[in-house]
Parts: sequence; structure tokens; C-alpha cells
Amino acid sequence: MEGQEVSHLDHRPVRTDLLRTATALLLGPLEQDEQILSAPVDTYLTGILWPEGVTLGAMEDDQDDGALNDADGETDAGVPGYRTVRPCSIGLTFAADENAIVIVSTGSTARYIPIEREPAEGDKKRRRIWARRQLNYVHEIHPGEAGTWRVHDFVGPDGTTITDAAVCLHIRRRLSGGCQVLTITLINKAQPTDDHLRDEFYLFQSGLKVQAMARNGKGAIRPRQTSAPAGADDDARSAALLYRDVLEYAVGHGVAVMWEPAPDQRIAWLETAWMPVASVKGMSASGHGTLSEFLNQHPQALSAGWLARQEDRDEVTNVLRSFARVYEEWIRNVLASSVDRFSGDFRIAAERNLDLCRTALRRIENGIDTLIRDWDAWKAFTLANAAMDMQSRFPAKGDRAGPLIWRPFQLAYFLMVLPGLVDPTDPDRDHVDLLWFPTGGGKTEAYLGLTAFQILHRRLTDGERRNEGGVDVLMRYTLRLLTVQQFQRAAALICACDAIRSERDDLGGAPITLGLYVGGDATPNRVNKALEALDLEHDGQKPKSTPRQLLACPVCGIALDAKCYQRAVNDAGIDIRCSNQRCTTRGEPLPVMTVDDFIYRAPPSLLIGTIDKFAQLPRRRDLRVLFGLDGGLRPGLIIQDELHLISGPLGSMAGLYETVVDMLCTDEGHRPKVIGSTATIGQASRQVRALFDRPVLQFPPSGFDASDSFFAVRDEHGPDRLYVGICSAGRSPKFALQATAAALLQGIGHLVNTGTDPALADPFWTAVIYFNSLRELGGAHVLLQDDIPRQISFLASRLQGQRRVLETDAIELSSRVSSRDLPDFLAQLGNPLTDGNDPFEPQPRDAVLASNMISVGVDVSRLGLMLVNGQPKSTAEYIQASSRVGRGLDGLVTTLYNFGRPRDVSHFEHFLAYHGALYRSVEASSVTPWAPRARDKALHAVIAAAVRHLSKGMEGDEDAVDFDPEDEEVRQLIAAIRQRADRASVGMEAAEAAEDIDAIIKEWASRSQSSRASGTDLLYWKRPAPFGKTRPHLMKSAEEGGQPGSLAWATPNSMREVEPSTAFALKSFKRRP
Repeated sequence: MEGQEVSHLDHRPVRTDLLRTATALLLGPLEQDEQILSAPVDTYLTGILWPEGVTLGAMEDDQDDGALNDADGETDAGVPGYRTVRPCSIGLTFAADENAIVIVSTGSTARYIPIEREPAEGDKKRRRIWARRQLNYVHEIHPGEAGTWRVHDFVGPDGTTITDAAVCLHIRRRLSGGCQVLTITLINKAQPTDDHLRDEFYLFQSGLKVQAMARNGKGAIRPRQTSAPAGADDDARSAALLYRDVLEYAVGHGVAVMWEPAPDQRIAWLETAWMPVASVKGMSASGHGTLSEFLNQHPQALSAGWLARQEDRDEVTNVLRSFARVYEEWIRNVLASSVDRFSGDFRIAAERNLDLCRTALRRIENGIDTLIRDWDAWKAFTLANAAMDMQSRFPAKGDRAGPLIWRPFQLAYFLMVLPGLVDPTDPDRDHVDLLWFPTGGGKTEAYLGLTAFQILHRRLTDGERRNEGGVDVLMRYTLRLLTVQQFQRAAALICACDAIRSERDDLGGAPITLGLYVGGDATPNRVNKALEALDLEHDGQKPKSTPRQLLACPVCGIALDAKCYQRAVNDAGIDIRCSNQRCTTRGEPLPVMTVDDFIYRAPPSLLIGTIDKFAQLPRRRDLRVLFGLDGGLRPGLIIQDELHLISGPLGSMAGLYETVVDMLCTDEGHRPKVIGSTATIGQASRQVRALFDRPVLQFPPSGFDASDSFFAVRDEHGPDRLYVGICSAGRSPKFALQATAAALLQGIGHLVNTGTDPALADPFWTAVIYFNSLRELGGAHVLLQDDIPRQISFLASRLQGQRRVLETDAIELSSRVSSRDLPDFLAQLGNPLTDGNDPFEPQPRDAVLASNMISVGVDVSRLGLMLVNGQPKSTAEYIQASSRVGRGLDGLVTTLYNFGRPRDVSHFEHFLAYHGALYRSVEASSVTPWAPRARDKALHAVIAAAVRHLSKGMEGDEDAVDFDPEDEEVRQLIAAIRQRADRASVGMEAAEAAEDIDAIIKEWASRSQSSRASGTDLLYWKRPAPFGKTRPHLMKSAEEGGQPGSLAWATPNSMREVEPSTAFALKSFKRRP
């Protein structure tokens, strides 16, 4: 499961070799004094300075090949004509002590000189080779006044003065506060002539290196002064505090800049870089070092098996008390003792973070107190641990099967949330407890443990639940890939819970079950279509929509083929039985449902679905059973995983519909407990307030340093992820993509061919190429079939090695791929690179073309190489996407920046500082559910759903005619919606929302009164009928579009951007003579 260790091999030397090889192929040189046969400008991709005024050809200028962004439909295109002039200069800006001498060198900048050689034997044509000559120019800048000047005179390697009219240093100095701020630019001033070859005038491997020493022998280069912006919110102040040690010493101009940080915040050198490198360390979920001492004393404290010992209540709770005390001591010794050393905004942020940590501690202690005083809570806690331990030991886990050992943050989160599940009146129940942890840390186990607790606690405390079952937990996702994957994960837990239930007499006879609640494109929603699809499966066909969503037994891991899916007696359901006779399920049906109609007949204990399904609330009556509206308990726990995805238009619609979901789950005035998880979020409190109308507590709360929050500490010795930047300066983006991809693919192929162990090279064999748009992704299929193999052949000749043959077609992971194909694709990505001795072994895939679908839920542990084609629109997306590689092993992420997009160039120029504090740059999500456009689309649907399901006698499809705005229940519902609009929008939209609500109520009342007066019907939703026979209705599908004279409200069937389609016919007319 998520967060498990996957590798003990050291892949770092191979990664280093691959990066060195790729850099030599793309930037050069392969050898210091190399001689090459091909023209240098055709040999190297980057690092080139052209003479002034050289432009891209019309065929190369594809800078505006942007496309609709998958996330929100916005265009992320290059600026037409922007940067079509090939770069002739690069530079950097930095600050140094005012009295320091600054030494500037041209670094590895070189020219290539053509040399004519005698023809080869049997050939009459003379050969031309290109010999590399490094400039090695040096210039000293002495202290002086502010000003601007140009330099053509340099000191050569032998100490002599060299005048080079084709190479210019443009220097600008400003004086401020005891330092000199210098902008130094290297310019290619060559003037091409017809009697020389073009490449003679180009500068290759161009760069600048700056050295500045103070008189005391220390570095004289100072960092840029940064602080939280004026009027900053709590999040901005906290980020400034956490990353106060991440400093930027220089800004590049058309290029990146590298440096080595120093403890005294003074460095001695800077160097421009065309392929900058930044190491991003992982976070260890093992927690602070003091936890090691605790575990030495209590080695079983985090073992789920030990925590499941019901008879040892006193011993276990005493150990849990000690666990909480370790956190308390860290707060006291690390945070409280040092808060006084901060001032200003840092002091404000430190005091707030300290308060949040103390709040988390209080709630963890409350959870332990609950286990001590409440026997049912204790029993449910032990049973939940038993279930988590059982599913962790299932053979289906493969090499990872074994006892479950909680990570400290998982157990602490479990204890913190627990009181709000036990006691509906708990004051912290109303908080959204947001689990904020880096990707791959183990968030899934944390909320699956709470899922088990909620289900089992209700079985222990409610007789009707024991006998009838019902939905206890709603778990929602935004993407079908993520939903189906988490469904397969959760199936193991539910099987374990039901196995425990069947062995006891205090959990009832109703099975503990799991339901998959997704759109009809993935699994049929109706019985007849589900049974038809099942028949097709049995005939060996592959229907696009199928109830066969569980492809392997969650217990033993054996494949569940079509024969394992059979009609139940009287077609009452679909039984899924494992065919393995040794499986502990013993041939009994798995407690899993994948068809809506069967879910409505027997609501599952855990319902996992896409968020869009709840747009059906105003339309369908049968959804009532999911919320216990016809008897029984309401769902008590709502889990919103990957909360950062609930943003933009989708987030606004989701927040509006959340109004009615919240009302439907509220029981006797007690709202459901809401928890969420994410690895990337900014200004969570504002987003959570808009979405859920609740305050939020992020867990684990931050301390005073990004490297230590007690439960998560920076892993200085474990695997890291290496980010490499490369810019398409002077090149077309498509050419840059093919050259970079070919260098990475051939680079690792060359290493394997020259003796690298395939097991060590395996993480870098399959290249994941990430695209920000489907159009760019589609074009890459052609590149992989033609241009990239041709480039690979050229690079192989340069390396004087064997050409890597791309054996397999690229896998595509995007919204265009059928749900049916996704599990098979993910399985193929798990095929490792071997020594090739077994001809029947499956081959590893060469490349994956991915959109933002890969950003969440794709956990393939062997992947370690990614090429990101263009900076994603948000930092959250960048973190999520790049975190798909290097999970538990050393990863390599190459980001290809489009020189035609200013945002890409900015990220490239600030590469080191940006990657040094990635999470600081995570943007706030935009969620405005009560904005006018959102209200126009779906406010009427929220009101209709609330009245239909919560007002007595209004649930039937024909009951819309009985609407009475003066009814007391209706008045209370409308008042609750008004209050939520006020709170969730912080009063900004309250008045306008109230006016819209009044208008909707007035229109509905008028239509219902007219229908009653005329004796006609008024349905909630339009029913299909022959033309002219349609019965009056309140709402219709928004996809139908407007119809003249229609009074029905256009209502979305999804929370995505929905617009009606338009039919058109294309006719050709001949031009008249």
C-alpha cells in the first residue's frame, strides 16, 4: 500500500552516470578538447549563443503550440513571436560586498573551429571536423562607483591580455546599503561573413562564473533579502518562517544560476547553468529522533497487531500516553523554548504554529481519554487495528505482505480524529481534519484505519446497523482512475472487516460491504446493462463499461477473470467469487458491489465514488437510501482525498452541492465528521470554509522549520529526487522534446550496453513523459515513432555504442484511455528490466505519455525517470506529477522549459531557489461556490434536492407539484441554505445569494400553484416522451440546451463544465464562374 518501502538498491551511481551522459549529449562536450564530425549547432541542443539578430525559421517557431489545459480548460499557449530571436546573450544579477573584488570568467564557453582533413581512403571528398577551443577569458571588477560599461579585453589562461571583439561583457553596477548589485551579461557580438561557416560565429557551452571574496577570506556574495509580503496571511507568514533558510543568491537572465549554500549566508562563487540541478530530499515518516528512544522502550507501540489486544487496555493506553508525551516534550523543548528568538512576522507565525501543535496534542490526548473511558470505542479501536493488520498480511500484498506497523503520524491522526466519530457532540467534530503529508507518505492507511473504526463502532453501538447495514462512510474522489484504484485498495480492508464480523456475534448478521459508485462509462449503473455487459464478458468480449472492476482477489491476489463474476440468485446482484480453493474467502462472494442498482438495494458500509455522482441528488429518489433518509443512521464520516483537486470550476460546483450533502448527512442537528488529505495545498482554511463550511486543522501542524514537524522530518540519508532543468532557448519546443527524450532513452541504454547492472538501471529504463495538454501529448506519439528513434541513432554514433531500439509502443495515461485498459497498463509498467536471459519474460515499457491523470493515484514503485514537457500551470500539479517517480528510490525529473512562455522562463531563471522550497510556492485554490455563475448553474438544484429529500411527502418524482414555501420544514431548509451562503462566502455573496434563493422559491411556488390550479402534473425531472407528450417538469438536463418556451431549469448531470452540444452539417459550395 501507499508509503511502503520498495527498494534497497543504491540507484544513485546509475542516476549520476545517466545525468552526466545526457548533459554531455545535450549541452556538451563529450570530451574537453573534442573533435566532432557533425556541425556543432546540429550536435548540441542547448548552451548556444547565436550572433545578434539570428531568428528561428518559420517552420521552427511553434512556440504557440499550447493547448487546452486538462485541469480547467484554460489555454496555456506561448506568446506568438515571443523569443523567436535566437538568444545572443545570457546574464545574472547578484549582490556582493561593496569593497569586494569580483572575478568573472567565461566558464566553459567555447568555439568550434572547422578543420579540413584529407579524404578517407577510397573517398575523394575532403573531410571537415570541428575542434573545440575553450575561451577561458577572465575579467576582474574592482570596487568603484555605480555605472554601466562594456568589456572586450580579457586576461587569458597564460596571463596575457586578449581582445575579442566578438565577445562582450556588459556590466551594470548599482550601490545600495553597503553592497554592490551587479548585472553581468555575456553577449555574442560576432558579425557573420560569407567567407566563414555559420558555426564559427556561435558560442557553445556558454556561461559565466563569478567569484567574490571578502578581505577575511570568506565569500562576499550576499543573498537576496526576502520576507513575507506586506499584509500577508497566516499561510504566507508560516511559509516565510519555515523556509527562512532557503535563500536566493542570484537571478539568471535567460539562464539558470547555481551556487553552494553556506551557513553564514555568504558564498564565494556563482555559475550560470543551462542544465541546473536541484536535489529535493524526501520526508521521513519515521518522525523526530526522540521517537526512536520511545520505540526502544516500547517496541510494539506502533504495531497494529499489538494495539488490537483488547484484553490489555491499561497497558496499551499507558503506552499511548507515553507516545503523546514524546510529542509534548518536543513542543516544549524545540518550539516553546525558541519562540522568543523570533520577531515581527516570524514571531507571529511561530506563535501560531506553536498554538496549532498544542491543539493537535490536546486532541491526541482526548482520543486516548476516549479509549480509556468508553468501552465501545476501545473495542472498535482494537477491532480496527485487527482489520488493518489482517489486510496487511493478505497474500495479495505480495512482497509487502506482513504485519502492519503504523507510522507515528498515522497513529496520531487516528487518535486525534477518533473522539469526533464516537461523540457527535464533541466540539472538534465540526473541524475538517486535513491530513497534509508528502506523496507516498502513507495517507491512505491513516484514513482506512478510521474507516474501519467508524464502521465497527457503529456495529457495536447500533442494533439496526448490525441487522440491516447501511452507509457509514462516504469516500469521494475527482478522477475515475483514482476512484477505481482506491476501490481496489479498500476492498482488502472491507474483506478483513467482514471476516472479523463473521467470526463474532457482536457485529451483526448484515455483511460489511464496499460499493463503487462511479459513472456509467466505467461500470453500468442499471441492472439490465450490467447483466448484458457480464454476458459479453463471459463470451470473451471486452465491453467498455463493465461491472468487472475488481481484477484480482484482494485477499489472495489471484486474477478474477470473467468466470469469477456470476449472476446471483434471481439476478439480485452479481456475485464475485475467488476461484482459488486455498483462499481464505472459501468461495464465498466478496463483499463488493459495482452497480448502482445493487448499491441502492443493499447500501454498502463504505461507499467510494466520484464526486460527480452527487449531482444526481435532485434527480433521483433512490439516492435516499444512501443517506439513511428512510430509516437508520446517516453517514457519519466523509473522506475527501486529494483535496487540492477540488478547485476551480469543479470546486465551486462541488462546494454548492456540498450544501445539500451536508444537510442529508446531518442527524438530529449533528453534522457528519469530514476528513481530507492532500500533499499540496495553499490557504487550506479558505478552501475548506468555502467547500465544507467548517474550520480546518492541518495535521501534522508545522513547527518552526520545514525539515521538522515532529511527525515528518527531512530524510537526509534516504533516496532523493533530482530535478534537472533544460530550456528550449533558440530551438523549437518539439525539437527540444525529441532531443531531450532521445538523450535520456539512449543514455540509459548505453549504460546498460556498457555493463551497468540492469537491476540498478531499471528505474530509469521507462521514461515517463508528462504533458500539460492532450494536443501536445498526441503529437508525441509521432515523435516516438519517427524523430526520437532517428535522434537515438545519431546519439549512439556519438557515443560509439549500440543504438537502443524502442521495443514497445508508448503507453498513454490520459482521460482518452478507457477505464478498462488502465489496470492492464499499470500492471505492464511494473515489468522490470532484466538481463534478458529468459525470452518469455515480459519486456519493460520504453515510454509512458501522461497527462495530469498520472498526478494522483498512480503508484508504480519502479518508475524513476520523468521528462516534464513545460512547467505545469500550478506548483501543486508540478509536485504531484513529479512525485510519481522516485517513490522509495532515487528519482530523476527533467523539466523542459518552453522559451516561448514567459512563465516557463521565469521558473528556469529562479530554478535553484524555486526547487529549494517547492511547497512554499503552492498556490491557493480558487473555490467560489456562491459566486453568481455557480449560483446560475446549480443553486436551484441544491434547493430542489434539499426540499425533495428532507421535506416530508416531497420525495416522489411527481411531488414537486406540492411545493409550499410556507411549510415549516421548507422554511427551515431555506434558512439553513441562506446561512451557509453567508458563512461560506464570508458574507461577500450573502445578499445576492439570498435574492437568488427567493427568486427560485417564488418561481417554483408559482409553477406548482399553476399546476395544481389546472390539474396538471409537475415532475422534478423531465421524462423521455414522444414529441408533444412531455409532462411539465421542474428541471431538465443542461446538456440538452435551451428550448424555446421551456420553463424548466437547465440542471447539470455532472459537476464538470457542462455545455450543450450543437449539431451542424458541413456543406461545400462550388464557386460560381
